[in-house]
Amino acid sequence: MLLSDKAYRVDAHKLVEAISSTLEKEKVELPVHGDLIKTGCGRQYSPYEKNWFYTRMASIVRQAMCKDRVSMTGLAHKYGVRKNRGVKPTKLSIAFPITYLLPLVNLVGFTPLFFLTPYLCASPVMLTLSLHIACLTMDAILV
Repeated sequence: MLLSDKAYRVDAHKLVEAISSTLEKEKVELPVHGDLIKTGCGRQYSPYEKNWFYTRMASIVRQAMCKDRVSMTGLAHKYGVRKNRGVKPTKLSIAFPITYLLPLVNLVGFTPLFFLTPYLCASPVMLTLSLHIACLTMDAILV
């Protein structure tokens, strides 16, 4: 059975809670001003929950489990907020701090597909799932 099939069979809320609790146990370093960060430019306040950052990371991991690859643009559409820029085209921001912390925990890795940004630095396009920790979490929930 494929991992994406298992991810769809499990209750999404339970899976996200289990992954976020494993992330908390592994002592992932949060950003310096993690309690003040808003989830998007269209939001007025930061989230009220203390562990919202872990929950968002777990949700991104679940997205990568359900779909074998997740693009940064797809994550921007799922989690981002459109900024009203007047007559200029709207842009979607992405949760970059979260996507760069996930490979350090070995839950998600970047594929070697890179593109050149306007700032002349390589930026990862796709997230792929590292299976070893995610499978352990899935098996613990399925039992």
